[in-house]
Amino acid sequence: MNKESVESYWQAFLEEAGLPPETKYYTCEYFGNEEIADELLALIQAGTKTATCGCKLSYDAEGERLPQAGDLSIVTSFAGKPGCVIRTTKVTVLPFTEVTWDMARLEGEDSNLQTWVDGHRRFFEREAVHYGFNFSDSTPVVFEEFTVIYQQ
Repeated sequence: MNKESVESYWQAFLEEAGLPPETKYYTCEYFGNEEIADELLALIQAGTKTATCGCKLSYDAEGERLPQAGDLSIVTSFAGKPGCVIRTTKVTVLPFTEVTWDMARLEGEDSNLQTWVDGHRRFFEREAVHYGFNFSDSTPVVFEEFTVIYQQ
């Protein structure tokens, strides 16, 4: 990630939004992994993807606080180029199997709940191996809804 490019992008957003220059963002990152990060950014920019879901145990392993309504974040391409600023509107922590189709469809990636479950299970199981925890149907996930508030 090019820190200068991110900082320049953030300051342009703050100026346009009329926010103080010392305003901080929650995260600056790409969604997903190398294979899908740029596709997910395009879905966000198009307004198709308005939610994301992470494994709570991964947040815990990273020592990262959970997102909160009102948080501002920069979403980047896999290469780290800023693509948009999002505002978190709602965060729900619930067991993996309690994510409903009404929630999952907000991610804009799947045509039904089963493909969402299968894809996210694979992703979370890889994270579980990486971080050294067990993933199961009852593992808590962090379902974050957001809106795009800035694109250049």
